[in-house]
Amino acid sequence: MITLLLVLIIIALVTLLSVQNAMPVLLSLLYWKFEVSLAIIIVLSAAAGVIIGAIAASHFKKKLLTNQQPLFNQEKEGSNENDHQIKR
Repeated sequence: MITLLLVLIIIALVTLLSVQNAMPVLLSLLYWKFEVSLAIIIVLSAAAGVIIGAIAASHFKKKLLTNQQPLFNQEKEGSNENDHQIKR
């Protein structure tokens, strides 16, 4: 519930910022120059941030899940390593 409220507040702030800054600006990208509404740049930047954040979060979540092993396997492996060291 708190996450939904936070997302709605962020969307409202980005929308308010975009509406108040709707004037055209000159955007330079390498050798190209574009005249674009600042509102479009703000919305596209916010969307890119959301997409990059979602990709990063899913990547780290996947990485955490693949690095976890069941506790009983870790204990079992640890005891086998100790047994081998004692036998040598």
